Formats: sequence, C-alpha cells, structure tokens
Amino acid sequence: MNMQVLAEEFARSVWRCAASLRIKDLALYGSTAMLIQGRLARHPKDVDMLILHSGNTVFQRYQEEEQKRKDLGDAAKCQALFAQLSAEGYETPDLHSSPIVKTGLLENMLNVSFLDVRFFSDPEYAEFMRALNLRSPKPGPRFYEKIFEYALLYNPHTGRFDAPASAKYQVKQEVEAVASS
Repeated sequence: MNMQVLAEEFARSVWRCAASLRIKDLALYGSTAMLIQGRLARHPKDVDMLILHSGNTVFQRYQEEEQKRKDLGDAAKCQALFAQLSAEGYETPDLHSSPIVKTGLLENMLNVSFLDVRFFSDPEYAEFMRALNLRSPKPGPRFYEKIFEYALLYNPHTGRFDAPASAKYQVKQEVEAVASS
C-alpha cells in the first residue's frame, strides 16, 4: 500500500471536521514523511500522524488513557475515540468512506497521536506531555523535538503534506517550546 496516499486520504477525511474538532494542523512524521522529503529510500510500512488541536478535551483524555493500549488495534482505537467524540457532541469524520483508509485502519497502519497547541506556549503542559511520552518505551525523551525536525504539515489547498512543520512550530529545548504565527 502507498503510505503517502493513505496519509493524504486520512488527512482529507479528518480535515473535513477540523473546525468542529478544534484541529489546528495535521503533522506527518516518521518514515512516510522522510520518504516524501527524499530522506528515505525504502517504502514505509505505516503512517505516523500527529493531530495538533486547541482545547479538545476528548483528544487529551484519549492521548492519556486509550491510545497506549496494546490490546486494541487502530480500528478499535478509532472506534473508541469516535464514540467519545460523538458522546460529547463533536462531528466525526467518515473514515470508512475511503477504502484505503479503511484498510489502513484494519491493518494497523495508522499511528495517530494528539497534541494540544498549548505545548508551544505553556511550559507546564509541555512538561506534562513529555512525561506522558516517557512512560512509553518507544517515543523517548526527545519525541517532540524529533517530530518537528522533519514533520510535514497537511495543506488542505493542495491535499498534500507539503509544508515543513518547523516553519510554524519550533521546539527549542526539552523545557522550552515556541510556536510562530
């Protein structure tokens, strides 16, 4: 499966509900982002996506509780998240209308994380999120710094991930982060 197409289809589906869900940006990182930028020759096996939002408490709770569950696949996690969003009155994207996104979910090819944009202006929240990621063995202490070094932002006008995240979001140090306007 073409992971770039999967990422773009997923982003298009989610972006339709961006205002309702308080989504500010979708950042593609990991091997698919590196492939798009020509930094990787091999074909990626999954899509790593960071949904940047502003005050969506359901995303925050999900990030803290459900996302780390290893007993659920991507489709089940997505279903649990959408149930929580619907229960709180949020509009949810129809991810199953795209065959490639449906397959990506069922085959656990979509790794989606969430980050409130307060990360860039509230040092206390930034430290909380870093500590949350340290509990997981995979991300490591420089998780966010690494993401924003090479992540690409979704551009709804082109339907592609073609804007460097570092142009908008700068993570300067472990303790200090800044977002540009």
